[in-house]
Amino acid sequence: MISQDPLQRLLADREQARSRSDPFADLCCFATVDARGAPQVRTLVVRDLEQELAVFINDTSPKWQQLKRQAKAQMLMYFPSLKVQYRLDVTPSPIPKKLVDHSWQMRPEIPKVMDWVYRDHFPQSTAIESNEVLAQAFSQTRDDMQNSPSPAPTAQGLYLRPQRIERLQLIDADLHQRTLYSRVGNCWQSRPLVP
Repeated sequence: MISQDPLQRLLADREQARSRSDPFADLCCFATVDARGAPQVRTLVVRDLEQELAVFINDTSPKWQQLKRQAKAQMLMYFPSLKVQYRLDVTPSPIPKKLVDHSWQMRPEIPKVMDWVYRDHFPQSTAIESNEVLAQAFSQTRDDMQNSPSPAPTAQGLYLRPQRIERLQLIDADLHQRTLYSRVGNCWQSRPLVP
């Protein structure tokens, strides 16, 4: 069965969730697999960039190496205000560096400073002696950036291009509705699933 683009439906659901002040409207759980074959899940901020889903990450992060090695990931988005869950199989694709650098300028101060901390002091996920050591590196880096806040060369971005999207609508006092959308060429095919 051919259906409408489920990505557009997801973007519309996100807008509705935002209008309801849903705290999860801009977040996802993002899963990769590490070198040992163990799943790695973390929460990331999801951006709408040029009508596509995107994330900004630092190439010092373990997830960057995992994505380079596997070239696929899974993400889960849940909007409690709508009682809707999306599970997406995605193929990451690099965002052009010029666009990453432009978007970097609009980020909040803490993530911008942390991109430089990752590069100059501690790669992301590194074990450290104490939180005070990190706070000191952060403070020093922020002071160094005051005059010329430029994007860290380790700042990266990825479009998350869905190949499969599963949408689950939770319905009180009735059967939930679950639909699987699979990309076939430039079209989407859909089929209902048992919830």
